[in-house]
Amino acid sequence: MTTAAERWQEMVRERLAAMFVLGPEQDGIDPSFWSGRADRYARRVAGTVEHDPLLPRVRRAVDADTVVLDVGAGTGRFALALAGDVREVVALDPSDQMLRVLTEHAAGRGVTNVRTVCGRLDEHGDLRGDVVLCAHVLPLVPDAARFLSRLDGAARRQVFVCMGAGAADLRTEPLWRHFHGRSRPPTPSYLEAIAVLGELGIRPEVEVVEAPASSPYASLDEAVEDHVDLLRLDSVEDVRPELRRVLETWLVRTADGAWRAPVPVLPVAILSWSPR
Repeated sequence: MTTAAERWQEMVRERLAAMFVLGPEQDGIDPSFWSGRADRYARRVAGTVEHDPLLPRVRRAVDADTVVLDVGAGTGRFALALAGDVREVVALDPSDQMLRVLTEHAAGRGVTNVRTVCGRLDEHGDLRGDVVLCAHVLPLVPDAARFLSRLDGAARRQVFVCMGAGAADLRTEPLWRHFHGRSRPPTPSYLEAIAVLGELGIRPEVEVVEAPASSPYASLDEAVEDHVDLLRLDSVEDVRPELRRVLETWLVRTADGAWRAPVPVLPVAILSWSPR
């Protein structure tokens, strides 16, 4: 009988293979994927964290003496927001480019208590935090059982895992089908994550809430460039004119002239537990 962990691994590998980012020897997305994308990603999530329902939940679990380990910290969306509430944030990410952006933003804000560590959790077995945070990373990790076990082992008090609660492709699936002629295999849901945790003997608290999808695009040109990347169209010649025409009808024009996704908020699941 197939275990929840095995089902998860199969789903993630099929998904990543369909997205052209998983080679035969890779265990997830290679860090080089973010080269050239880190700055754009930071712009896309700018200003969204203060409206993210995960942030106040983590803040209630920390104090001025807390060390937070942010696994998959990216460009520092949560790390920088939490820095003023805690003693230290350890920001772990496999992409040196994402951490470069984080470091630049920290310096610009005068933040001095965020320490960056480049690599994966398995490569840094000595990393610990009173609170361990992992936001929107798990659905891209093939070996969820090992990863979740490591999160659990790295936490002294509390673990928070946040991931999409609805269809991950709600915003872009029609566009993907339009340009690629097929649907993508789905990512695992939070229900699959709960099943994997159950096999590890962990029973998390689960809360499903709404979170902002992303920041609006300042211009249609910005939206086109971002969707070339989102839809993996960088190898398709002369696709931008058609993409621009499609996005003009797909995106919503705001009162101030910006462009936003037709789905402004998305359901997310927050899983939390005390370590074993």
